[in-house]
Amino acid sequence: MSRRLRWTAALLALLGLGGSGCASIRHYERGLPKRLETEKREVGEPELRLEAAELPGGRIEIWVGARRPVEVHRSVVYQTSEIRYEWSPWGELLEIPLGIPWIPAAAILMAYYGAMPDEPNRRTDRFWWFESWILAPINPAQSLLFPDVVRDPHCEREIFVDEPVTTRFAMSLSVEGAAVRCVFTDAGGAELLHTEATTDAFGRIVLDPPPPGAAWLAAESGGKRLRHRLRAAPADPAPPRPRADPGANTTK
Repeated sequence: MSRRLRWTAALLALLGLGGSGCASIRHYERGLPKRLETEKREVGEPELRLEAAELPGGRIEIWVGARRPVEVHRSVVYQTSEIRYEWSPWGELLEIPLGIPWIPAAAILMAYYGAMPDEPNRRTDRFWWFESWILAPINPAQSLLFPDVVRDPHCEREIFVDEPVTTRFAMSLSVEGAAVRCVFTDAGGAELLHTEATTDAFGRIVLDPPPPGAAWLAAESGGKRLRHRLRAAPADPAPPRPRADPGANTTK
């Protein structure tokens, strides 16, 4: 192999190491909000709750629910606009003749873009390695000094995402199929009536009016207890007293 062929092969090898990409630099800019991502997590164990309410007609409703602590994480995903510095045939007409003198300029550009910090609304994708930047001025497949700038406002990459915002709250849900044991007692604590029932799809049971003399209702489900004081029944009104007849006590 002649010396000229060796130099040609070496030059082609260096160009191969430099790569043959179409874009040397890519910038990404943040656009308008694209969507809101929401993630719900249940933290901790649910806490059982029992509540009682007296309905018209003397009936009593008992509700069984589970209180769960919940965390909701929300983050905004933004649209991304891509700015590409692509291969330009007209730029290569200037880069190739001036390739060797422009190699120091390529090194300066590499250092400049390598030290450019990312901003909240702008990012730079640096995916070309050192030899690619150095050999770009003499690489006919890569434009660096005089590229063709292309702007794509509908980039599929999702680069800009806000930090998630966490909201914590407690959520109460009805418990279906919970067994509830109810006991009516008088003011002294003596048991008058006890019954057992299962909650419906809304987590409730409805009891008949309590027996006469009942003052308290005790309910238990899943280890959780409820003690509810019943409203006192109104006393029966006293019978009207007969009015005296003024003429009954007169003597003739």
